[in-house]
Amino acid sequence: MLRRFLNLLGFLACVALLGYAYYLQYAQGLMPCPLCILQRIFMALLGLVFLLATIHDVRRWGSRFYGMCMILVGLLGAAVALRQIWLQYFATQPPTSCAAGLGWMFRHLPPVEALRLTLSGSGSCAAIPWTFLGLSMPVWVFVAFVILASFGSWANFKAARKAS
Repeated sequence: MLRRFLNLLGFLACVALLGYAYYLQYAQGLMPCPLCILQRIFMALLGLVFLLATIHDVRRWGSRFYGMCMILVGLLGAAVALRQIWLQYFATQPPTSCAAGLGWMFRHLPPVEALRLTLSGSGSCAAIPWTFLGLSMPVWVFVAFVILASFGSWANFKAARKAS
């Protein structure tokens, strides 16, 4: 029961983070770059894993499976955030060209090529239009992925140990 409640909290945290991202986009006019959209996709996937772990009443191995899925999705999302952090803070020559939209790339290019172009970044990916406590949004998204993946894996592995 505690595992399911903790997974529900993780799901709600993902929904809140995505809700804030959409608030910034639609109410504040902060348009996301392709890497930001990719981070949103991974946050939605992490939220989906949390939701499935909440709904699905599993025991030891199922709980471990969900914990591993949370780690995997969290690491992938954190890696995308780290790529954008590198572009913003550490790239000696940040990309200056504008890239096509993420949707266009995945509709008109092979998936591997679209992903490669997305991860190479664009001029908008290197810009820092929003900060909180001096840190850009990808830094906060990276922190969120690490915390949520750690929290979810802890909650599910802890439940798996208790079921043993």
